[in-house]
Amino acid sequence: MNDKKKALYIVDEKYTIQYVNQVFREYYPEINKGDICYKALMNKDTPCADCPITKVENEATFFSPLIKEWVTAYSAQIEWQGMQNYNAISFRSEQMDDGIKGCSCQTQEPN
Repeated sequence: MNDKKKALYIVDEKYTIQYVNQVFREYYPEINKGDICYKALMNKDTPCADCPITKVENEATFFSPLIKEWVTAYSAQIEWQGMQNYNAISFRSEQMDDGIKGCSCQTQEPN
């Protein structure tokens, strides 16, 4: 995994994934354009409570159940292919040998 580059994906206002970069594909090879991000990434039926899109600071650290790692995600509203109300979300793994970097959360995988 290339840890120097950030994974990036773009979602529309309905949380439908419109684009993923190569680093994202390395983390989540089974997720495709057209998937609903909260269903595909977090196995949820509704948008995540800690989604960086809905946070004022546009940043969230959470445990990803698919890759079994803590990640920090950042979002920014963008114009995509001439359309408004799209969000670019980038993330990086926070896993380190000595615990969780930059996260005051628990340091073990949630049950």
